[in-house]
Amino acid sequence: TDGTCFTQRLSNGNCIGFISGVTTRQRCCEANGYFLNRVLTDYEFLRDHLIMETGTSNCVHACSEMYQPTCEDYICPEGHECQVLKGEPRCVCQTKCEPSDFESGVVCTTNLQQFTNRCQLKKARCESVHHGFSEIPCPQNQIKCASNSILSDLEKRSTDLLLAQSERRAVKMSPWIRQWLVDKRGTFQMERFRRKSLGGSIRVSRETQELEEWSSGLQCMNGEFCMLRQLNALPECVPWSKENKYGDCIEEDGTRGPFCGTNNRTYADRCELRHAGLRRQLEMRIAYMGQCRSDAMCENVKCPRSGMSCRLHHRTRQPVCVDCMQLPDDCNVSYQQQERPPEKRSEGDPVWTPQTNTKGWPTVCGSNGKVYSNACFLHVVNCFTDEFVELQHSSYCV
Repeated sequence: TDGTCFTQRLSNGNCIGFISGVTTRQRCCEANGYFLNRVLTDYEFLRDHLIMETGTSNCVHACSEMYQPTCEDYICPEGHECQVLKGEPRCVCQTKCEPSDFESGVVCTTNLQQFTNRCQLKKARCESVHHGFSEIPCPQNQIKCASNSILSDLEKRSTDLLLAQSERRAVKMSPWIRQWLVDKRGTFQMERFRRKSLGGSIRVSRETQELEEWSSGLQCMNGEFCMLRQLNALPECVPWSKENKYGDCIEEDGTRGPFCGTNNRTYADRCELRHAGLRRQLEMRIAYMGQCRSDAMCENVKCPRSGMSCRLHHRTRQPVCVDCMQLPDDCNVSYQQQERPPEKRSEGDPVWTPQTNTKGWPTVCGSNGKVYSNACFLHVVNCFTDEFVELQHSSYCV
């Protein structure tokens, strides 16, 4: 039976130092390691060894120790129960579905999959024992940009434009909504919506579906448009002037273009980079400094900041600079109690800090078609692996 091998055991009995490719007790013994008689799930490996670094329990020295024929203190992944088989404790998948499992409705898991009901989840656990389908609350509607705050060739709709249109021709707008727009004109502040209504709904005394549909997503002031940031996959209103093609872009860290984007296109400066991000509603990421080159490799490209790491894009094999200097201490929301500190801003180049607080961050879809709990987990995985997976959008992959 396949298992997991580790290099050392801590004083609390947990083992760390995962040895890749060693799956039998004999090979683990040859490596003088500690053996777990089951394979870790992906979630356990990410949580206990990459993020929290707490290690794994129930391990024994591969050469000199044997398991006791008891399930006492033997920990199994969620959805499994311990049974003594052939003199050793084993984790056995629970396949029996109760009536309540069929009636549970949609359920979600830590590896970011959705199931029609809990019975389907139980079956998936038994078919894919390595993935660790731990149940979590399903996320709410993902945060996004409001349709009238997206940069396009058409003139941006605003509260003033909506009112003008309603005066020129018949517009399907309830009188109370029109009055609300009049009252709020001039005080339509982005920060109010960011702090009090991250989900995108405008809360007034008369909440109706009509208003929520009109205001779904982050609303921006005149002269600003919305795009998702690479750091957290949250929408943000960014200044952009129609009169000036490239708007008011300030190079905060002093670096100057040209830049090569992760789409293998060259941008003259950060303003062109911002414009490209606004057009696709997702901040354009810098791959490396200078013009894009067909011969670019990690060994011959310059990163925006010193100390950055380089990874090859999993699909295009393009070198991409990644900030792995100060990894977040924890990407899980439940362990974060402090307020989120001000985030450093650098157009196209996310800057990470150990104090990263992921509260309110949505699930994200990577360019490899996999779903991650949030952009923090995606970033950590990029730093711990040899390939770069790009942020595609918030929410589940379609």
